[in-house]
Amino acid sequence: MPTVFTHGGSDPFGTLDEMRAAAALIPAPVQLVEIAGARHDLRCKGIDVPALAVDAALQLLGH
Repeated sequence: MPTVFTHGGSDPFGTLDEMRAAAALIPAPVQLVEIAGARHDLRCKGIDVPALAVDAALQLLGH
């Protein structure tokens, strides 16, 4: 099943490299969206995180 991950670039619980390594273990198409400056809760002023996730999912599905 195609999977989209969103990851805060300043997440104290894991690095982007760790997310990439975990995503590589999934036997399906994966899109990893980094939210620059966001922490684990993905709050970031001026960035519409849900819209970024939806756009990534649509790209992953070829839409």
